[in-house]
Amino acid sequence: MFSEKEMTQALKYQELMFQERLLKKDQDYMKEQDKLREEAEAWRAKFEHLGGLYEQQENTMMMLKSHNEQIVSAIERHVLGKKKDTDEKTASLQKITKERDQLAGDLHNMEIAFADFHRRYEKAKQAISTLKENESILKQQLAEYREGVEKSNQMFNLLKAKTEESLEGASKEIEDSKKNFQADITVLRGQLKKAEMDNSCLEKRLEQKTEENAQLAKLYDDLLSQVKAK
Repeated sequence: MFSEKEMTQALKYQELMFQERLLKKDQDYMKEQDKLREEAEAWRAKFEHLGGLYEQQENTMMMLKSHNEQIVSAIERHVLGKKKDTDEKTASLQKITKERDQLAGDLHNMEIAFADFHRRYEKAKQAISTLKENESILKQQLAEYREGVEKSNQMFNLLKAKTEESLEGASKEIEDSKKNFQADITVLRGQLKKAEMDNSCLEKRLEQKTEENAQLAKLYDDLLSQVKAK
């Protein structure tokens, strides 16, 4: 058994040990508090730094958002402008296509008209060539008839001169010559009248052919004017 003194000493020793442990714990606690305080200060500094970064990023985001809105607005305006330009170009293309089709139709009609004009022109050209040939033939025939009339007149004058010379002869010869002369005159006058009638007929035919040539030339000019007008 322990005495009271030993018990007291043991209690005091236990108390001292407890106080020592308690002091050590207080010291450890203070160290832990200092460490936590330092960590808290470090975290607070980091938080303040992050807060600054966040605010900076927030401002940057606002600027980016505003810039993005401006870009979106510009893109929308550009798209609307492109759409308007595309619509205008589409309308213009449709108009040009319509005009092209119309021009193609007009060209086709013009080709048909030109082919018809060319056919009629060749026909008129051939007719004019034929008329020119006929005109040359008629002119040649008219010249031949005129030459024949002139020869007849010369013969008539020659016979008249011979008859006048024969009048100086005997009356019988005169009468015979007169009879022959009258007969020749009758024949010559008939030939002259026939030649004059043929000449008049040829002149009328020549005038008719000349008028036909003028009408064909006018028809050709009218056709040419119509083609040029188209």
